[in-house]
Amino acid sequence: MLHIRYLNQLGDQLVYRGLTLAEVLFRRTSDTRAVDGVDSSCVCYFLGGGVMLVHYRVLSEERKRVTAMNRKVPKDIDEYLERHSNEDQRLLRQMRATIHNVAPEATEKISYGIPTFFLNGNLVHFAAFANHIGFYPTSSGIAAFKKQLGRYKWSKGAVQFPKAKPLPLALVTKIVKFRVKENLNK
Repeated sequence: MLHIRYLNQLGDQLVYRGLTLAEVLFRRTSDTRAVDGVDSSCVCYFLGGGVMLVHYRVLSEERKRVTAMNRKVPKDIDEYLERHSNEDQRLLRQMRATIHNVAPEATEKISYGIPTFFLNGNLVHFAAFANHIGFYPTSSGIAAFKKQLGRYKWSKGAVQFPKAKPLPLALVTKIVKFRVKENLNK
């Protein structure tokens, strides 16, 4: 946290040792974490009564490279797999093979930037994250298997399978079979 003492207000700028507050903050970029695509910006709002709100964002060069790489959507599932660690690749290949065995007529594609199986519409999606494998069988796929998903973290259309535990491939098989029937009856 940045502590600045002895600030003087000159006009509508705050000055510290001859530098504006924005200049002082910009010198501290290594201590700042950014979460969006803004290179750097500092906006100071004077709220009155000696209170000032400082909104400051910086994006480091390293974060820019990662963000730019991640923005490029892979052309197919193989390229998606190549971007992940060996352990993630192993888990993603298990998911892919399981889904393909249940729905061999489904086509593979990238949708929403993640691997997707398509059969008369999006069938299921899956993806790797820091601590889990995400599986997206739509809200109907989740609703039909709420009891079996109880021990996993899940929401309306997604379930998270922790990487530290074996993937529940039998459950994935049941959900994909359900989704195949559902999509073929459209």
